[in-house]
Parts: sequence; structure tokens; C-alpha cells
Amino acid sequence: MKKIYTNILRFTPKKTKLILKDIYYYFTGNFITKTRKGSKEDYIQIFNIIKKKKYETIDNFINKKNLKNIDQNFLNDLAFISQISIKKSEVNFQHGRLIYSILNDYINNKKKELKDFVFIDVGTAKGFSSVLISKCGEDNKIRFKIFSFDIIPHNKKIYWNSIKDIDGKSTRKNLLKDFSKYTKNINFIEGRTKKKFIEIEKYERLNFAFLDGSHDYDDVKYEFDFIKKKQKKSDIIFFDDVTEDHFDGIVRLIDEIKISGEYKIERINSTQYRGYALATKQ
Repeated sequence: MKKIYTNILRFTPKKTKLILKDIYYYFTGNFITKTRKGSKEDYIQIFNIIKKKKYETIDNFINKKNLKNIDQNFLNDLAFISQISIKKSEVNFQHGRLIYSILNDYINNKKKELKDFVFIDVGTAKGFSSVLISKCGEDNKIRFKIFSFDIIPHNKKIYWNSIKDIDGKSTRKNLLKDFSKYTKNINFIEGRTKKKFIEIEKYERLNFAFLDGSHDYDDVKYEFDFIKKKQKKSDIIFFDDVTEDHFDGIVRLIDEIKISGEYKIERINSTQYRGYALATKQ
């Protein structure tokens, strides 16, 4: 039966699959998990292991470029509720350090030139990357807007595969209640980017974008093509999950961007299973 189901899915058009997924999410609310995944102790144990790990390549990248590190206590507190999850692969929130450090450097190079900034986050999930982008803007005392896209609603109660699930289903808003100083700057937009990027069509310039939503080549290429038209020299797109044999669609796109010469590409790996790409408009 499982084989028959797999074959049916294989020949189902992508558009139909997305419609079926959206219907399922709408009626069940199971965007991430149907039930709580573990106990409070399970999440604490994972957190205590991960926060002790060293990531020399990330340290070297930040130090070599003389970038500012995010406050580690803030990062850990945010990651504890929005990154620590129970899954087969190892938890890794080093992209948070990179987002903050890279964006902080960009802002400091641009704040005399620009009065307003627009930042994009694709793949909000629990809000980790959006909050870090907001903190960076607040720390630098600039005027900015953040648009954060995900199919997961901001105000729907669901299970998040977070330690907060021990209290039952909650909204993302409630999940991040201790970080309301930063969420107030974020426009949480529900839906797929091919439909919802219309929300940012009016902005002439998109200074920084973090892409970690769909890992399908066509979807990420659409997002890249949309954003690049609204970027100027030295503006940034930061890609997550640029990892061979895991997310080949993203790797393919990064290779194409590098060949085109439109952006300078810098590949960064935190582990052999987690890679990123910093794309700077030329």
C-alpha cells in the first residue's frame, strides 16, 4: 500500500501536491508535528549538548572579517525555544551568528548613506532568524522594516516541536512573547512567496534577505530573481542549507549565480551537513 501511495505522489503535479498540502495544514494545523515530541528534560538535554559544541569555521569567518559577534546569552535564550527540537539530524543554529554578524557589518557600512532599510526573511518557522534581524536593527538604532514569510500562521495555536509545547499548543506570537521588543518590528506574512511577495513589490530596495523556506530549485530561484531586481551593489542575500547531496536544488542555484557574476559568492560550512552561501551584489 505504501508503495502504491509513493508512486501516486511521484506522478502528482507539483502544483497539485502544494494544494493538497495546504488543505491538510488548514484542517489539521499540523504544520510541524501532530503532538508533543518530548519532555522538558529531552529539550534541555539537547540544548546543553549543543551549546557546548565548537564551530571553528564560523569563528574563523567572523574573526577574519572582523565582524561583531552577537551576545551569546541572547542567542542561547532565543535558540532554546526556537531552535532546539527533537529530530534525526543534529540541531545547529550557527546561521544565527552569521545573520547577525553579516547584517551588522552591512548596516554599519550603509547607515550614513541610507535612512531606511528593508529586510526579508523567507522561512520564518519559529521566528529565530527574524528576531535576530530585528535585534541587529535595534542594536544599530536604524529605521527598518522586516517582512517574514512562511506558510505557518503567526496567530494559530499549534505544536512547534519546542520546549514550549509542554504547556500545550501555542501561537508563534506567544512562543516569542519574551522577545516582543523585537517582534514588534516584524511583519509576519502567511503564505507561499510566489503569491505573497506582492506584499513587498512596492519597495524599491531590499537590502538584505535570508532565504530558508522551500528548498525546491524553482521556488528558491523565483525568490532570488525577485529580490535581485530590487538590490544594488553590496546588498546581500544569505542562503541556508547549501549542502551537496542534501539540498542539491539550492547548490545548483548557487553555482549558477556564481557563474553569472551578478553576486560574489562565499561558501561557509559549520559542519559537513550544514552549509551556507553569502551572496553580495556586484
